[in-house]
Amino acid sequence: MSSSTMDLWLELLSLMALSEEEDQILWNFTSSGKYTVQSLYTVINRRGVTPQFVISIWQNMIPPRV
Repeated sequence: MSSSTMDLWLELLSLMALSEEEDQILWNFTSSGKYTVQSLYTVINRRGVTPQFVISIWQNMIPPRV
């Protein structure tokens, strides 16, 4: 192994936060970190964006062609 490769390896190790704790699988799309079918459905259909003010759009008193 060349010294430049070793330097890159040591730099990478310094950037990582390693611990002795057991690894965990976390789902980033729920606050609990647990996977649900509903959360996957939301990610697929809305790409993680929750629509806002939907009720105000559909309850406006405007002509139908606008």
